Amino acid sequence: MNWDKMTKDEEKIDFEPRNRPTPEVVDRRPLYIVASVLLLVFLLFGFIFIMLSGGGQAQTSTAGDSLFVATSQPDILPVPSNLEPIDIKAILDSSLYDAVRMLGADPERIRTRRSKELCGLTGIERKRYLVTIPGVFPTALANDILSSEFRRNGCDIMDGFEVRRGYKIEIHAGINGFVTHEIQLERDGELLPETGRVALLIGGFGEIDDDLAGGFAQLPIPFTASVIPFSSNMDKQKAMLQDKEIFCAIPMEPHGWRGGADSKNHMIFTTHSNSEIAKLIDEMLTITGDVKGATNLMGSMAMTDVRVTQKLLSELNSRSLPFIDGRTTPNSKADSLAGVLGIPFATVDYPVDMPDPSYSMQSSKLYETALKSRTEKGVILSLRASKESLAMLKVHSSHLMRLGIEFVPASDLLEMR
Repeated sequence: MNWDKMTKDEEKIDFEPRNRPTPEVVDRRPLYIVASVLLLVFLLFGFIFIMLSGGGQAQTSTAGDSLFVATSQPDILPVPSNLEPIDIKAILDSSLYDAVRMLGADPERIRTRRSKELCGLTGIERKRYLVTIPGVFPTALANDILSSEFRRNGCDIMDGFEVRRGYKIEIHAGINGFVTHEIQLERDGELLPETGRVALLIGGFGEIDDDLAGGFAQLPIPFTASVIPFSSNMDKQKAMLQDKEIFCAIPMEPHGWRGGADSKNHMIFTTHSNSEIAKLIDEMLTITGDVKGATNLMGSMAMTDVRVTQKLLSELNSRSLPFIDGRTTPNSKADSLAGVLGIPFATVDYPVDMPDPSYSMQSSKLYETALKSRTEKGVILSLRASKESLAMLKVHSSHLMRLGIEFVPASDLLEMR
C-alpha cells in the first residue's frame, strides 16, 4: 500500500478539530501527601507494637550487622528459676569460660567492667567482658561457639552484632530474657591458640574396601586404627597402616544379636565361661599381632555383664594393654572395674558419626568436639572408616591444626591423662 497517497475520503477527515474541549487538570498532590502520612503512622505504630511485644528483640542491634546464626547445638530447656543468684552466675560464667577455652584463649585474661545498664535480676550485676582470642578464629566461628555454649547450659543469647567487621563482635547473653553478660570478642593476629589434644579412634579396618583403607593410611595425621580380628582384609590393611597405631577391636555380644551359631567362635558372649573368654581374647590378640591396646566392637549386652567385663579387663591387664570403651551402652561396667584393676582405661568422649554419618554433620561435630579438648585433658573421638569420614578428615584436619588442635595416638593421650 502506498501511504503517500491518500484517498479522497481520507482527505476530508479533520485530524485537528478546531472545537476540541480543553482537558480538565485535577491536582491530586494533597491526596498523595495524606496517604503517605497515614502509611508512615501505620508503620510507626506497627513497629512500636512489635518492640513492646518482644518480637523484635532478636533483631535489635546497636551497631554493625546481626550475627545470629544457626548453631549445631540444640536449644536446652531454661535454667530453673528457683536457683540462687550465685548459682545462676556460676552457670553463666562457666559457659563463658568454656567457650573462651575452646577458642584457644585463657579465661584468666578476660577483662571485666561494670555495665552502664541494669540487669533486672535481683542479686546479679550486669557486666561487660572484654575477651581477646587468637586471630586464626573467624568471628563467625567464634560467635557460633560462644552462642552454643550458653544455649547448651540453658542460657539465652539476646543480641549480637559486629563492632568492627571481621575483627570485633559483641554478644549479649543472659538468662530468662535478662541480659547479664555483654561480651566483646576481639581477634588478635599475634596471639597463638593454646594446644588441645585429640585422639581419633577409627574403626572398621579389616572389613572395609582396600582402596578406602589406603586413603586413611595416607592421611598426614596420627590416629588409632581399630582392626577387626578374623576379618577378610585384616592382614593387607594392617600392613597399609604400619605407620599408624593399631588397636584390636574385640567383637562382643550386643543386644538382640541374630547372628549364626558360628558367631561364638569369633565373638565374646555372656554365655561364655571365663576359660572360653580367655581363649578367645588370646586368639584375637595373636591374630592381630603387635597392637597397642584394645576396644570393644559392639558389646551393648556383654559390657553390662560384670563377670564378662572383669575377665576381659583382667586378660588385657596381664598383657599391659590399655582398653577404650566404645560407648555402645550407658550401662557399661568397664569404668568402675578398670579403676579397681588399675588398668589404663578411657571411654570414648564423643562419637563423631553418630547418630548422623553424613559429611556435613560429621564435619560440624568434629569441630565442636575437637575444640572441647581444651576444656578437658584431651578428647577421644570415635568414627567408622567410610568415604564420608575420610573426605571430612582430608578437608578439616589441617584447619583444626591451625586452630591449635594436635592429633595424637590414643595410647599417648591415655598416658597424658
